[in-house]
Amino acid sequence: MPWDVEDYYYDIEESEETELFLSTLVKLRANLYLDPDLVRLWSCDPQRCRPFMGRNLCCKVEMRCASFVEGICLVHDDKPFSCALFPLDILRFGQKRALVSAGNPLLYKNEWTRFDRDMLDCFSGEIKSEKTMFETQEFLLEKVFTRAEFHLLKTAHDRLKSQ
Repeated sequence: MPWDVEDYYYDIEESEETELFLSTLVKLRANLYLDPDLVRLWSCDPQRCRPFMGRNLCCKVEMRCASFVEGICLVHDDKPFSCALFPLDILRFGQKRALVSAGNPLLYKNEWTRFDRDMLDCFSGEIKSEKTMFETQEFLLEKVFTRAEFHLLKTAHDRLKSQ
């Protein structure tokens, strides 16, 4: 994998506010949390997303990345991890990690995300997918988390989805 393990996480200082946020998530074990919002169907405008625009591209790269000029990425041959991970984010509060939807406005309000606030626009509009946000990124999550962690995340996702 072309990414450094440290790319996986967006680090946030622990505080009472972060503990309150974690209490809104599904606790899978002492240091692993899942955002229940990840069972929402993922929507995006196909006129701004892959495969319409081509390999490794999507609306957030076209609209927000200063290194994306005239259809060409000036920095990477492959997609940076944060771009590949979207619409998810992985937050780290000390030893605690949380897999969350990047569509949570609280993340932007508290500057707890690596994405630009305008990325929230990616979550509006009609549903154009049969997959949940989690399902769209399963292939990547399997590479990021250990097998046991991925199993916990997947099981919790499937249980929430069936409710």
